[in-house]
Amino acid sequence: MPNFQMSVSHQLSEEEVLRRLHKLFQKARIHLSDTISEIQEHWNGNICDLKFSVFGFHISGRLTVKALAIDFEGELPFLALFFKDKIEAVIRWQAAIILD
Repeated sequence: MPNFQMSVSHQLSEEEVLRRLHKLFQKARIHLSDTISEIQEHWNGNICDLKFSVFGFHISGRLTVKALAIDFEGELPFLALFFKDKIEAVIRWQAAIILD
């Protein structure tokens, strides 16, 4: 599967970003089920191993909360490459909401 990487800058403490991410995953399960579904998260400190479906594509990856950024690296199904920009836009949209 092709790799996918992105980073989103923030100006919050790592603890605050972690709190907001936990809250986002809870809300996403309820309010974004038409776009993002099957969310599975496994936290170890500031690292989250994550699996979810977006637009019907299954994505797995690792989310790392750092002092000034959130890094996401994962794998996309080959067919999802055609929607990579849209998937990235959804992730950035949600990140902007929680980091604002």
